[in-house]
Amino acid sequence: MNNKEELKERFPKMYADVVAGVYHPAGWNELVAELSAVLNTVCPKIRVIQTKEKFATLRFYVSNASALAMNVIEMYEFKSGFVCEDCGKPGRLYETTFGHRIHTLCCKCARQRGLKRVR
Repeated sequence: MNNKEELKERFPKMYADVVAGVYHPAGWNELVAELSAVLNTVCPKIRVIQTKEKFATLRFYVSNASALAMNVIEMYEFKSGFVCEDCGKPGRLYETTFGHRIHTLCCKCARQRGLKRVR
């Protein structure tokens, strides 16, 4: 489960207008909280529209963002590709048996899901 309520409590203005939801995986809670803290400092007017996982990385959609804020978001979205989406430990890409979905996972979480490593 993600930390939507904690984020709303820590950054009430930033998360006040969430339209599409906060749906990132629980393993990225710390990453999203860190990103939110940085954005709150560099661009206080920024508002979160949605957070989610897409193609094994974080997607963080906002409004009222400065160019600097967009660069920070891009950096954290890239960083999420190396963080296990289940537990938050260092991760890499794994795919389902039929290759229809990819996930960023640590070895332990990938084994628990029965996934194979992407080359």
